Amino acid sequence: MAWTRTAIAFAAAGAAILKDRPVAGVIVLALGAATWAVTRFFPGPATDDGSRPRQLLLVTAAVTGVGLVCLVIAATARLS
Repeated sequence: MAWTRTAIAFAAAGAAILKDRPVAGVIVLALGAATWAVTRFFPGPATDDGSRPRQLLLVTAAVTGVGLVCLVIAATARLS
């Protein structure tokens, strides 16, 4: 549930960016969709205790990467 909330937050940020910077907004929207897809399409098998460490690592790495890309986009965007 938390990863879905994170994907929705990235999508909302991308939608807000679309008004002024369409290319950057589309990139952030796509990264939000990628964040959601990672949580859905790579469930990974549960361990004996029911945890899913590989899935958690993959999703954490993907969300961190998306956040870094968004940070770079925001830092390099020219303000009008």
